[in-house]
Amino acid sequence: NKEEGYALRPEGTASVVRSYLENSFDKKEPLSKLFYIGPMFRGERPQKGRLRQFHQIGVEAIGPNSASPYLDAEILALATHLLKDLGVKNSKLKINSLGSKEDKEHISVWLRGEFKKHKKDLCEECQNRFERNVFRVLDCKNESCRHVAVSVVKDLPLSESSRVYFRSVQGALKNIDVDF
Repeated sequence: NKEEGYALRPEGTASVVRSYLENSFDKKEPLSKLFYIGPMFRGERPQKGRLRQFHQIGVEAIGPNSASPYLDAEILALATHLLKDLGVKNSKLKINSLGSKEDKEHISVWLRGEFKKHKKDLCEECQNRFERNVFRVLDCKNESCRHVAVSVVKDLPLSESSRVYFRSVQGALKNIDVDF
């Protein structure tokens, strides 16, 4: 925050990417698999049940060969195995897709049109989210907003190539016995 004069570390991806570039991994190998573990901080007031400081584990697969449904499945499998090994019980992996960058842009416009039809049913915060970042409406825990979101996103308008990619991720998870 500029006004306060200090910076908090909200996540680890930026540090990993900076290290990747500064150490020329992009020139050394076609795919880099990196991870981070450490304390992160929220700058804004934490939501109920959350803390300003928290610990996060993250993985990054970076490089020209990183766009792969099999790599996506590998990372999801890593996460499920890590949770199991940490003793987390009854975890459930839920996956979805917003497709390619072009799909996401198209879906953003499409969601605005769909949510506009139900704007009066959205909470005040989601009416603001609708204007700033329509995808955030999908995260709301308010029952009315959840109902609208579920009814709207039953069939996102993904391109055929994005549908094939997502089915490949699902198939790879099934092949390595990861339930989702």
